[in-house]
Amino acid sequence: MASENGHAEIVKILLADRRVDPSDCNNIAIAVASENGHLEVVKILLADSRVDPSADKNYSIGAASRRGHVEVVKILLADPRVDPSDCNNIAIKLASANGHLEVVNILLADARVDPSDCNNIAIAVASENGHLEVVKILLADSRVDPSADKNYSIEAASENGHLEVVKILLADPRVDPSADKSYSIGAASRRSHVEVVKILLADPRVDPSADKNYSIGAASRRGHVEVVKILLADPRVDPSDSNNTAFELASEYGQVEVVNILLADSRVDPSANKNFSIRTATEEGHSEVVKILLEDPRVDPCAKRNEAIRRASFIGHEEIVRLLLADSRVDPTAKTNQAIRRAALCGNKEVIKLLLKDPRVDPGAKKNDAIRKACQIGYEDVLKLLLEDPRVDPCAKRNQAIRRASKNGHEEIVQILLQDARVDPAAKKNYAIRSAAGNGHTEIVKLLLEDPRVDPGAKRNQAIRRASKNGHEEIVQILLNDSRVDPSALNLRR
Repeated sequence: MASENGHAEIVKILLADRRVDPSDCNNIAIAVASENGHLEVVKILLADSRVDPSADKNYSIGAASRRGHVEVVKILLADPRVDPSDCNNIAIKLASANGHLEVVNILLADARVDPSDCNNIAIAVASENGHLEVVKILLADSRVDPSADKNYSIEAASENGHLEVVKILLADPRVDPSADKSYSIGAASRRSHVEVVKILLADPRVDPSADKNYSIGAASRRGHVEVVKILLADPRVDPSDSNNTAFELASEYGQVEVVNILLADSRVDPSANKNFSIRTATEEGHSEVVKILLEDPRVDPCAKRNEAIRRASFIGHEEIVRLLLADSRVDPTAKTNQAIRRAALCGNKEVIKLLLKDPRVDPGAKKNDAIRKACQIGYEDVLKLLLEDPRVDPCAKRNQAIRRASKNGHEEIVQILLQDARVDPAAKKNYAIRSAAGNGHTEIVKLLLEDPRVDPGAKRNQAIRRASKNGHEEIVQILLNDSRVDPSALNLRR
């Protein structure tokens, strides 16, 4: 603790006590003193023969280098036991990574230090972190190769937007900015480092169309308007590559300004890939993009059997459904009125309202699938809305609506359905009360028992048998109070 916090006088006092061993715990005392830059403590500890400053793979000089403690580094290097090249020259790597220029200079002056170790990691991390002066010093060393590891240095500098570092590296003939499919410009475009993109484009070795025009695709996806403009001004760049991927990505991620810019380019086809752009913009809820696309005569909003309106209805993008319904080409009844059926499945009340205003839409399609799904899941508002339409039949498929609502415990749904004269709660041998009792839905059992059509003793008193088997005590008691129920049925195994 005293060494870690730089209390030199206390360290002296403790060292005078023979019970204290400063080399204990793998010489942690000098390690933490070096790491925290406590020069006087380091000096005191080095004067003790028991202390080994090279312990733990020369941790002390590595830590001091990482933190930029110049004087500590100097005093440690003066000790012959210290090896600054230990652990694959980690000392200069850490100093370079953290931009400690003076420490890097000191280490380079030591013949044991090799700045090219570990595939020239020192210049790689200095470039990656934008430490310009460190990069300059390292480049001045003949052992350093800035093109090592597939030109990682310029790739990392480009990706992180370190313009000055990129400039210096480009001036070195060993560096190839086109390496790895011109990764550098792709990364700079993706991160919107405008000036880096410009300087890379000025280098004839760089190909902005590399890797299937990745650069403009990445910039379009992230909405980097300035980068997109710069790339489009380069004749080598093709925004329609890979089936118009750049435009599709801009549409998918709602990059309105980029969508407009790309549409102004005659090479771009917004209807590519079976009108993927409007389909994906619809799914992601980008109403502004959808609006723009609908104004383009090449775009077909009813592609893939009107997938756009079907997906928008399913997800609940009200504004997009409104836009699509206003287009005469769109058919909201596609795939057996899937739009309204899916909207009901997901409880999208506002979407259902919009769809019901369209005379082509049939809310009773597919044997009243919409109301059946709404009741099964418990969407009270959707149920009320659908019941207002005379085409909807709540007793379709042998009164499946009330049967499923009862089974799943949707009390409000059951209550609403029981108010409709068309609904028969006794359908399928009183399935509603049997399933409600078995699943422990007490309030629904009470509601159903109030209806004279319901027979709680149906199917050999299955309601009370199920409730008993599943431990629903209150329901058992309620059923026992009904004269139609035979308690002896509890003796039956099934």
